[in-house]
Amino acid sequence: ARVEANAEAHREQEAAEAERTTAAERLAQAEAEVEARRGRLDQLLADVGTSDESGFRDLLVAHRHRRELLSKAERCEDVVARAVGRGENAKLAYIDLAEGDPQEWELRCLDETARIERLQTTHEESASRHRDALGRLASVESSSLLADLQLRCNDLRAQLGEATERWQSLTIAQALIEDALVLHGRHRQPAVLRGAGALFARVTDGNYVRLDVGGRGLEVIDATGRRIDAAHLSRGTVAALYLCIRFALASELAGRSRLPIVLDDVLGDVDPARVRAIADVIGELVDRLQVFVLTSSPLVRDLLVERCPDAHLVHLGRYGGPDDGDTHDDRSGDTGPHERRSTEGGPEEIDLREPGPALGAGGNAGHDGGHAPAPGT
Repeated sequence: ARVEANAEAHREQEAAEAERTTAAERLAQAEAEVEARRGRLDQLLADVGTSDESGFRDLLVAHRHRRELLSKAERCEDVVARAVGRGENAKLAYIDLAEGDPQEWELRCLDETARIERLQTTHEESASRHRDALGRLASVESSSLLADLQLRCNDLRAQLGEATERWQSLTIAQALIEDALVLHGRHRQPAVLRGAGALFARVTDGNYVRLDVGGRGLEVIDATGRRIDAAHLSRGTVAALYLCIRFALASELAGRSRLPIVLDDVLGDVDPARVRAIADVIGELVDRLQVFVLTSSPLVRDLLVERCPDAHLVHLGRYGGPDDGDTHDDRSGDTGPHERRSTEGGPEEIDLREPGPALGAGGNAGHDGGHAPAPGT
């Protein structure tokens, strides 16, 4: 029994020895780890600029306070940004904040505060009126008057719908009638008006394409379709229009007979640019009419003689009759069968067709001896 007890004690002693060895190893490891941590702590303290734990704690408190200040500054910047915006406007606002006058801001703030109070009072008064209006509206809705008004409103809407439909129908009918009248006037237009419109288009070089008689009287239609009252035309254009109407009327009345037409200084008011075109028209009229032109313009005389080589040119005396004095050809210097010239230098008459004495030579007695050629056929 003693031997077994000794053996048991020996085993316990060995176990204790092994446990002590393990504990010693663990202690050595712990000491090494403590030493390493102490080295890292020293390095950390050196990195943050302190030499002991107390200084580190002071730095930690300062760091936390700095973070709180940065967070507060960010919140303040957000408030300013919401108030003044960002970008260029924010830069200008910051400049104003840096260079502004706080006292002036305080005064403005007081003014705005007073304005807010006034607006608040106005708002309260408006809210009160709104509540009163809601009360009156509720009273009206609960009365029978609203139902009567609603019925009348519906009846008026129905009448308005019927009137609108009728107006649409009448408007469409009016447009159709106006279009029909335009087409009727265009295709069934009197021959005189059509002829005058065609001549007027030639004389104005296509600026005005036709004529029409509207509710305001005679109208001209330009190349864009615009209708213009003839009374609003210029004086020269009106003179050209009057001549075109005379020519068309004379051609229509003449029929197969060559009726005479006397034109006494009719080109005086016509624009010079259109005189040549009218001279062309007169040159064409000699096939259907006997045209007598009295004029004091050498330009008109030369244009008509150029377009009607067979014209009979007569230089009238001071009192309108052909002079029996010496005569000669204006162009060649020889006396011709279709031209006589007075030594008195009076008005001229041109008979654009017939040789011999010109009709109506004495009808220019009112002229007083100028160079006034008067063509006529």
